[in-house]
Amino acid sequence: MGMGQVLANIWTDINALGQSLGEWLQNSWTAGNGQAVIAGLIVLVLLLLLATLASARRGSGASGRPELLISRGRVQGVENSTLTELVMHVSNLGDRVVQLLEVAISGPLDPDPQVAEVSVLVPAHKSVDISLHVEEPQGDTGFIDLYFYAARGNRRTYRLRAQFTWEPWNERFKIEPLDQRVDPVRRLASSKVRQRRREEWCRKQQAEQSFPRPIDPTEDPQRGERNDVSEAQARSIPAPEAAAEQDTEAAAKAPGSNGETRPEQQPAERLRFPSRF
Repeated sequence: MGMGQVLANIWTDINALGQSLGEWLQNSWTAGNGQAVIAGLIVLVLLLLLATLASARRGSGASGRPELLISRGRVQGVENSTLTELVMHVSNLGDRVVQLLEVAISGPLDPDPQVAEVSVLVPAHKSVDISLHVEEPQGDTGFIDLYFYAARGNRRTYRLRAQFTWEPWNERFKIEPLDQRVDPVRRLASSKVRQRRREEWCRKQQAEQSFPRPIDPTEDPQRGERNDVSEAQARSIPAPEAAAEQDTEAAAKAPGSNGETRPEQQPAERLRFPSRF
């Protein structure tokens, strides 16, 4: 059976189906079910319209989103130096001009992402090379977030996220060119870091107000000048450094202390391991 015969059979089946449908509509209308037939057709047309509109909206949303890609991306050590650099090739595959804003590097061992500002304009269907000095990532994996601004569209600020992985045979962190994702965002990474540091600063200020530093008895609190005291009295007042040493020795000699001093509380800092470069 040739292709012509197959097409002829398909056309015959379509004609038969159309004739059967026409006869069914005619019989339903004759039997007094015309209103039901019309209502069914209206519902069918509405469903088709809704499906078409939903598909068009999904298509417009996907096509309206900028398309950026990071290729040849890596974090590596600078030759004959202790510095670390981020090198990547950013391609704008869309039809809109985009403005790169900043790059954020985050890992599972970092309390805050390290952020670097970028001011590069990437025309449509063009690409640029970016090189930045960054701190060495701690851990074997993490994310590179590239924030950028699009010229048109309902959403203007986007984030391109890519994952990097440590390659010990190449002694570098490789940025994966696949599984990259572009999502609209409302805030930059720098604004989140700034908000967290502001909160930490406020807590520190509250702690200092609750526990003010000791006042020097030889200083006038009104004028910031030393009071007129005799030389003997001045010698009898211990200096702040000497007083601190005396307090430390007294705490070390106290019962149950085992000669150990209590360590001061320090804020959480970024973990640092020996460099792998």
